[in-house]
Amino acid sequence: MANWVPADRLPALYEGCDCLLSIGELPGKQLSSKIFGYMASGKPIIHIFHTDDDANLPYLAEYPLALTIKDDESELPQNAANLCRFLLWAKGKELCFETVSDAMHKCTPEAVCLELVK
Repeated sequence: MANWVPADRLPALYEGCDCLLSIGELPGKQLSSKIFGYMASGKPIIHIFHTDDDANLPYLAEYPLALTIKDDESELPQNAANLCRFLLWAKGKELCFETVSDAMHKCTPEAVCLELVK
């Protein structure tokens, strides 16, 4: 059984990873609690989703180092090829926090606060 990892240990764990894996929720309208931490790390992200209404997809579409793969056995050869291409392309890449903030500007604390004020 896996144990929860304290939040203060996550940056060190992310640092040791080449790529981060996210598996979408069912139903798809649930936003993953970890997706923003993954993006803030600047690491490449592979997200496997089950339904087209996966709430993570709009955010990952804005993130420059993301690959989204639909869990569809009929697409297995194409998904495997896409995954291999992505891993080769993304190897060693990492975004600085400023680049992530620019790409995800709608998700920054400042933008969220401004939206709440409206």
